[in-house]
Amino acid sequence: MTEHGGRETARCFFALWPGTATRRALAQMAARLPEVGRAVPMANYHLTLAFMGDVARQAEPELIAAASRVGVGADAVSGRLRLDRLDGFEHAGVLFAAPSYCPPWLSTLRARLVDRLADAGYSPEDAARPFRPHVTLRRRLSGGLPALSSEGLAAVSWQVGGFVLLESPLTSGQPGYRVVYRWEAS
Repeated sequence: MTEHGGRETARCFFALWPGTATRRALAQMAARLPEVGRAVPMANYHLTLAFMGDVARQAEPELIAAASRVGVGADAVSGRLRLDRLDGFEHAGVLFAAPSYCPPWLSTLRARLVDRLADAGYSPEDAARPFRPHVTLRRRLSGGLPALSSEGLAAVSWQVGGFVLLESPLTSGQPGYRVVYRWEAS
C-alpha cells in the first residue's frame, strides 16, 4: 500500500487461490523448470482472473460488491482445472504452468467478473487481452525463454471452489499477497 496524492492505494487483482495440496503439486512442477530468473514462493501461487492495478483503498468495497454479483453457485465459480503444460511469456519474463484446455466454467467466470466490474465502472488492466490462464512459477527471466518440455509432466489437478480479491505488495521487500475478500462456491 502506498500514498498517491493523499490517497491510500493498493495493487489489487482477482484470482483463483489454490489450497495447500495444489500448491505442493505446483511446487513439484516448478522443480522441473530450469533455474533461471527468480522462483515464485509457493505461498504466492495464484491464477489471475482480472488485474485491477493500483486502486484507491476506499474503492475496495465497490470492487467486492461488483464481484459479488458474479454469483457464487457451484457452477459459477467452481470446477476442475488441469494444469498440464509448462510455458512462458517472453515479453513478461515469466515461466508458468497452464492448462492445455481452458474449461468453459473458467472462461465464463472470468467473463462474468470482467462484465460485473465494468457495470460498476471498473476496467481491469487485462480486460482487452485474450484470457490465458496460468500460474507463474518463475519470474524476472533475462535472455529469453529456455527450452521447455511438458513431456512426462505430472499434471496438477486443481478442484477450484471459488476466487479471491488479493492485494499485492507495491515493493519487492514486502511479504506476499493478502486476501482481501473470498468468494466460495455455495
